[in-house]
Amino acid sequence: KPPISTIPNEILGVIFQEIVAQDPHTNHLRFAAVCRLWRDVILSTPTLWSRLIISDLKRGNNSTVYDLGDQNGTVWISGGYQACLSNDELNAALKRSGATPLTVNIEIWRSGLASTGVELMWGRLHRQPISNRIRHMQISLLGPSNLEFPPNTVYPVLTGLEMTFGRKTSKSLAVEDADPYEEFGPDHFPEESWSLPALSKLKLCTRSDLELPTWFSSTSMPNLQELEMRLNEDSPAEFSSTTFSNLKSLTIYADRPDQFLIRALESGPNLEAIIILKIQDGAAFLRRLSVPGADMLCPRLSIVVLECRGSKRTLEPLVRQVLAQRSGHLERFEVIWSSKDRKAVASYA
Repeated sequence: KPPISTIPNEILGVIFQEIVAQDPHTNHLRFAAVCRLWRDVILSTPTLWSRLIISDLKRGNNSTVYDLGDQNGTVWISGGYQACLSNDELNAALKRSGATPLTVNIEIWRSGLASTGVELMWGRLHRQPISNRIRHMQISLLGPSNLEFPPNTVYPVLTGLEMTFGRKTSKSLAVEDADPYEEFGPDHFPEESWSLPALSKLKLCTRSDLELPTWFSSTSMPNLQELEMRLNEDSPAEFSSTTFSNLKSLTIYADRPDQFLIRALESGPNLEAIIILKIQDGAAFLRRLSVPGADMLCPRLSIVVLECRGSKRTLEPLVRQVLAQRSGHLERFEVIWSSKDRKAVASYA
């Protein structure tokens, strides 16, 4: 017997889980083809089946179908995820995953043409008992959307949420009968509150005219510590000021986020890191950090990274004033002077 055959099945299952944890895109069913023992271990390890992708696209070249035997049927694997294009496939995936927490990736490209199966799966993911099991969820609504966000939804164990609404299409990805440069996304968020008591990390990319819900606040996300937002200059970013009360890290991509940033500074006493990328100017943000008494704003702030297209001659005096106000507090203060042709990084702390 080869030595690896002497490893207990439980330990072998843990080894497979660690391999998948290091690279979430690992196709675990490749190991099932090695021998009958490995196949049986993989089929009986629910955590290896806890990653689902829900999509309305036909399966592409990166998807592979596997026959799991008479009792288990077939399964499509795409990038290490179980690909579900129908309600029956979702039921089978949930059965394989047992009661383990789920990672769910939802990609809707042609939801204006969505089948009944896609709409049914969408609704089920936002209701118990499935919503009680989702630990990480990525929602990408990238086509003309007729899907609604259900109101009053509770995700008790959800710790990470990524939401992307809209894209600019290219010829290779263009949606039928659509302007190739049109931005897509849902019409609105639900007015009634979602409850996300365990959420610690939120990543949000919105189209320009999508209004953010007023319930994005500490009451619905009391443990939110990391917020990353990609906005363009017209995005309203109407977050409640209480959203920032427990926030430790804020990353924002936007042209003119001055009001949003100033609100974060004034209502985020626990902020430790602010990273601002692709900002048009940055002067208003630096002025707010440099006025007398500004060291009382975000007293724990130790990391500031600012990428801007403003004039170095205009902004550098403000940078010096910030350093004077926060002397001894900043561990990292970088300004990236960005132009069309090049970038220059200046480190001040």
